[in-house]
Amino acid sequence: MRPVFHLLGLAFAVALIASPAQGKSKTNGPAPDAAVKAPDVALKIIPERDGAELQGSIDLVVIVTNNSAMPLKNVVVSTQSNTFEQTSATLAAEIAAFRSVRGTVVLKPRETDKPSSFGAHKAAVTVSYGWKSSAGKSMTSEQTEAVSLTLLRRFDEEGKSLPGGTATFLYLILPLVPAFFAYDLVDRRRRGEPFAMPTFGTEQIVPAFLLAFLLSIGFVAMHSFSVETAYTDPKTFLAFLAASAGLGALIPGVRWIYAAIVNRLWGFKATDTAKAYLTKALSSPYLFKNPVWIEGTAGGLAWKGMQLRQPDGTLALGARLQVSPANPDVKLDEVKNALVDRSRLFSLIKAGKVKIGALDKIERGPDKLGGFVVAEGLTQFQMTTSTSKSLVEAIP
Repeated sequence: MRPVFHLLGLAFAVALIASPAQGKSKTNGPAPDAAVKAPDVALKIIPERDGAELQGSIDLVVIVTNNSAMPLKNVVVSTQSNTFEQTSATLAAEIAAFRSVRGTVVLKPRETDKPSSFGAHKAAVTVSYGWKSSAGKSMTSEQTEAVSLTLLRRFDEEGKSLPGGTATFLYLILPLVPAFFAYDLVDRRRRGEPFAMPTFGTEQIVPAFLLAFLLSIGFVAMHSFSVETAYTDPKTFLAFLAASAGLGALIPGVRWIYAAIVNRLWGFKATDTAKAYLTKALSSPYLFKNPVWIEGTAGGLAWKGMQLRQPDGTLALGARLQVSPANPDVKLDEVKNALVDRSRLFSLIKAGKVKIGALDKIERGPDKLGGFVVAEGLTQFQMTTSTSKSLVEAIP
């Protein structure tokens, strides 16, 4: 009998533990009457394009289907993404029972201070809606669908139509093309050539590629600018192209300014006086060390004169000069000695102590010209003879 009593006692203890306490139901409250069933809603997102460039946009077609007998109200669509932001959405605020509505959501890439992350991304499109339960209680539900979008580089679509590797190559050298064009335009103006449309030939591809490579390395090293930023932001890209053109025009521009300064100091002109001509001839670093009197033909005429060289290397002809004391205080020997010491001769010229005139004038055919310099009309000059003669002589 003892085992039987033991079994009965164990069964009674188990029954006490399993039975709920009488005060438990009051604390937790009554159990719900019935489960609330949400409406059956289907969501479909269709992007019109796979991706967009910065400053571009993507349209998403949103289709919401209500497969239940209860209407949907306060329908709102929203998009969550770190790369794209929603700019506008058109979708009906109410959907009747067993009906579908279509709307459009417009997304654009976000503007950030850092270079954007190009490539594939995910965006979550959520549609929230309100409905009423069978008990008349207002409820809210939502449906979410992920859509794949791509942030494209500028000229990505255009580059797909080019042969392999060409698009990347053009992407590198494009910012340098304005520099080459600006260089050619300014250099033509500097040389006095007529305007012509610049060309980008095959001989310029290698230096352009090397410059683009060095430029990209410099941008990466500075961490203050990038090629990606220059291509994706139109304002920055235009500023970069303008800077490229400015740098390209800088080299011939500096040479143009330098040539203007040099030509002003040592360039011979037909209007030069005897004093100006002699001063330039004595100080010019572009003249020949041993002056010569040359004869030749140009334009069907015979020419004679001192051989002069302009700063740009072109030929000019000059007269032989004579210097003489301007007053009795200046001795002839002092003038002769000054011919071998340019600084002393400059001092005499500046002080007005010598008179300067033409000793041998420039000859053009049978005529002797009254000016001291001929700087034009000698481009086709053909020299026949030359004789060593001094540019200036001292006479009483």
